[in-house]
Amino acid sequence: MRARVPPAAPDYASRSWGDVASGNLLIALLQAARAPLVVVIAGAHVDAPQLGFLAAALKLANVAALGLTAVTGFTSPLVARHFALRDTANLQRLGQLAARASFGLALLVAVVLALAGEPLLGLFGSGFRAAYPVLLVLLAGELVAAGAGPVSHFLTLTGHHHHASAIEAVTSALVLVLAVVLIPQAGILGAAVAMAAGTAARNIAMVLAVWRLHRLRLLVV
Repeated sequence: MRARVPPAAPDYASRSWGDVASGNLLIALLQAARAPLVVVIAGAHVDAPQLGFLAAALKLANVAALGLTAVTGFTSPLVARHFALRDTANLQRLGQLAARASFGLALLVAVVLALAGEPLLGLFGSGFRAAYPVLLVLLAGELVAAGAGPVSHFLTLTGHHHHASAIEAVTSALVLVLAVVLIPQAGILGAAVAMAAGTAARNIAMVLAVWRLHRLRLLVV
């Protein structure tokens, strides 16, 4: 006779899942709110056309982030898999390959936008060419982010979402402080510097956190 296995009550890790979900929600909210808040601060100091120039530069600079977005979508399940298997060697290899791929794609876009940025901005109107320096500053921030690869996922998918959310919160505060200080002095260029500096600080801090927690080196070089 076959042994009958008694039914077991389902055991859901609701608290753990809720903790992870709340951390990731906070990260998403901070990422989504940073740039709009800087634009709001800029709106108190510059006129509407200048805000339009800033918005156009942001839209173009965001194209450089598409490569990182694609690489992140591809690597995320692999990060979770290698971490679950405690396969540090493959995590290290994956992190560096992802950083190189995302940086290479971002660099390609950045070079095109650096060379053709003025005429592309001019498509919005002749006055928009004035946003070219703003575009270059924003592209610098995107290149730093791409050089770190999908670094945030090496925290959020390995049980360190609290570290990631703390870094997001601190760098968001840094961006807002820089915006308040720089925009009255430099207008939309100051806004771009605040956002690019925040992007760079966020990714550098996460790279250092991944090194401290996992001894993984996630950089393009």
